[in-house]
Amino acid sequence: MRLRSAFLPPLYAISVGLLLFIPRVWANMDMFESFRYRLNFLREHNQISKKQYNHIVFQLIKNDPQILDVSMEDKSIKNDTQILDISMEDKSMQHSRPSLSIEVTLAFFEWIQKEFNEDRLSFETADLIRNLFNLYPASVEISDASAPPNEPAPANYEGNGIVELFSRLDYDPAFWRYTYTGIWGYAKGKREYALHCTSKGLNILDVTTDDIVRVQFIAMEGGWVWRDVATHLNYAYVGSQGEGGEAFIINLENLSGSSAHGEGSDPIPPEHIKNIGWAEYGHTVNVDKGLLFLNTAKFDIGCAIFDLLEDPWNPKLLVESTIDLQNGFGDCHDSFVQTIDDKDFFIVSEGRKKKWTFSDITDIRTSDESIKVSSETPFLDSHFYAHEGVVSDDGKTLFGFDEFDGFDIVAYDISDPSDPKLIRMFQWSGDSTESAHVHNGFVRGDYLFVAYYEAGLRVFDISNIQERVSQVGHYETYRDPNGDGVFEKEISGQYNGAWNVYLDLPSGKILVSDRKYGLYVMTLKAGHDGTPSAMPSDSPTASNHPSHIPSSAPTPCPEDDDNVFLYKNGQEKTCRWLKKNKSKKKHCEKLVNATPMLPAPQDACPVTCDACDPFYENKKSKFYLKEKKGKIKTKTCQWLAKKKGPKITKICNKYTASGGGYGPPLKVCPQTCAIPTLAPSHVPSMTPSKSSSPSGKTWHEFTKGDPLVKFPVYNGDSETEKFFVRVPCRGSHFKILLFGHYGQNSHIELWHKRSTGNIFCNEGGDKDWFGGKYTEFPIKSTPCGPGAIPEYLYFIIRIEKSSDSIKIIASSEDPDISDRIYYEATFDETDGACSQPTHEVSAQDLDYFGKILFFAG
Repeated sequence: MRLRSAFLPPLYAISVGLLLFIPRVWANMDMFESFRYRLNFLREHNQISKKQYNHIVFQLIKNDPQILDVSMEDKSIKNDTQILDISMEDKSMQHSRPSLSIEVTLAFFEWIQKEFNEDRLSFETADLIRNLFNLYPASVEISDASAPPNEPAPANYEGNGIVELFSRLDYDPAFWRYTYTGIWGYAKGKREYALHCTSKGLNILDVTTDDIVRVQFIAMEGGWVWRDVATHLNYAYVGSQGEGGEAFIINLENLSGSSAHGEGSDPIPPEHIKNIGWAEYGHTVNVDKGLLFLNTAKFDIGCAIFDLLEDPWNPKLLVESTIDLQNGFGDCHDSFVQTIDDKDFFIVSEGRKKKWTFSDITDIRTSDESIKVSSETPFLDSHFYAHEGVVSDDGKTLFGFDEFDGFDIVAYDISDPSDPKLIRMFQWSGDSTESAHVHNGFVRGDYLFVAYYEAGLRVFDISNIQERVSQVGHYETYRDPNGDGVFEKEISGQYNGAWNVYLDLPSGKILVSDRKYGLYVMTLKAGHDGTPSAMPSDSPTASNHPSHIPSSAPTPCPEDDDNVFLYKNGQEKTCRWLKKNKSKKKHCEKLVNATPMLPAPQDACPVTCDACDPFYENKKSKFYLKEKKGKIKTKTCQWLAKKKGPKITKICNKYTASGGGYGPPLKVCPQTCAIPTLAPSHVPSMTPSKSSSPSGKTWHEFTKGDPLVKFPVYNGDSETEKFFVRVPCRGSHFKILLFGHYGQNSHIELWHKRSTGNIFCNEGGDKDWFGGKYTEFPIKSTPCGPGAIPEYLYFIIRIEKSSDSIKIIASSEDPDISDRIYYEATFDETDGACSQPTHEVSAQDLDYFGKILFFAG
């Protein structure tokens, strides 16, 4: 059962004798320092007095003094005082921290309450001590009465729901203290890799096909329980904790992007593997915005932060420790970076301090001021551990995971980061009868993927988190590792099973690390790729979740021959049937009805219907408007396009829900929703648009107020790099910067105006400019205007860069204007530095107030 209470300052009056306290075991993963160490730390920093310290140690727990210092290796814990000294260096991961007796718990609780009421303990310190010793009543209420009750999420599906097993491999079976731990993904060219940590080191596995190949193992000392990994460009950063585990950098550039490596082929040479020290700092690892975060989960250290932009092989230390009691930092168990209203927020999971804190790190590279906590999640009066937090793709919701099994998952509204608000708490579908611990999660679009320890992988629909949440898929990695429907294990409430999950591979594969059974590779059933039901709003802006991998490769446009769509009169047809039908174009354009189970052909068969482009729009497509008296009300894109600009904006921004099988206007009518400020009162009739830009690509937007900053890219093994910019025909002035391996010393800039462009490559031009050289080129034939592209549509600028030249081509993307090329300019590079492969791209709009889109591939 879940424990909740109402510990509300400053008035809290309760009869302790009427409360029933239930001693509970503590997870061995919640902390590393013994309780005595933590109490000493509080004493040294004047959070508790010497008298208070002595009262706890020599009075409240006087009968059981060993609790303060006993290590988890000691199997002879018999009484209360031993609790104080239990360290988290548990070698078996199966031990649990014993609880205080009921008598001691009651006396301890009453004393804490008295000290707080008489202003001898701050609220935060009082609650921290309560959380350390689990001084919580069994029957309590959530302080936020507006939040819905914490309940298991309903699961109305058969089998594994939207989850399918692609492949699995138990390549280094767990035994004794050796287990599987953290996991990440890396993509290069046509190949995809899992970076899988174990107690012994890092494993690199090719997961491109269902025949998983262990390409290389890199041995590392320590880290028998905690080892984690994340990537930046072609570098992997591995951190560990326990037994002196240190941090490593791995240069992954030797991994193949085309042909497959053999088993144990070891393509990464020793000189591309570097130990950088920082022992015991890598409980978890995060990389984002060109920053490396080593999260210690330690009470007296917090996190260390490094800059990777100048030299990824030699990270520059920016912050050695985030611990500052005055500024409110706690354990720093894990971290996440989110851009909200043009500010980069460092969101920290504070472990025992029971909260997620927000700090503005936008200027961390240039500011001399220390990081300060600007806000935090609201107080929850419960025994829990703030283990990890991830943010929804639209940047509005923080999902926090509680490893103590107090409430499991909590959702906060962070659209205003200065005032996070509780939305709801929820658990996996079977929690009412089998209570499993939660560990880590990952968001993709409408779905939250959670590594739920003994409950395996759980997938939740979070598309309307303010109103409801449901479980839509799962896979039993621990109880049914073979997938034969027979449970080999039971849920025991221990820390076995799914440890971590990763989802940013270009193919959409899901990587899951199970502590006992190894690597699982999952996929989602067709039609469930996690695409958000509502496109993110301009504010807040989602960060490049996390920007560790060069995932600029195409987002897949999934289509299976067996996908079904709604045909006529409730009939269903398959994509296989549609492909062979001579009237397929007519069907794709005219069949737009759907049901919750049967989509329209353009959604079920996007390849066949030429609907892969993210800005595909069919004038007859229907979007969900609202539900009234149990009936779904829909409108078409043609109806929307006839509205005036401000009305289009209002409709597109107001109606963001999906229903009855229909998506919101932003998703169904992206072209119409994108042009209200540019278009006349109506838009020309549109057949399904077939963009001349690459189909099914991931476009990244940038605006005047929200530039694209050092976005990591990778162009595979191709000799020619290609970049695309989708530009509004209204005209804009923007710049694109292509950064090579050596950053500012090998970059190319393209400045584009309505009638003139110029290309800059350090010393590689014919005109002096800011210490470098540039070459101007005229844009003689504008793509926009009478007889060409209307002002409210778009054209494509394609940049092709090789080692000896760069070419710029502007062409139409409108299917009615044949792929006309409006201008083309080719430059021979005379500066060797600019021939370096591109690793990062920045883009900034200078005078247009809409969105410009960028794609690398």
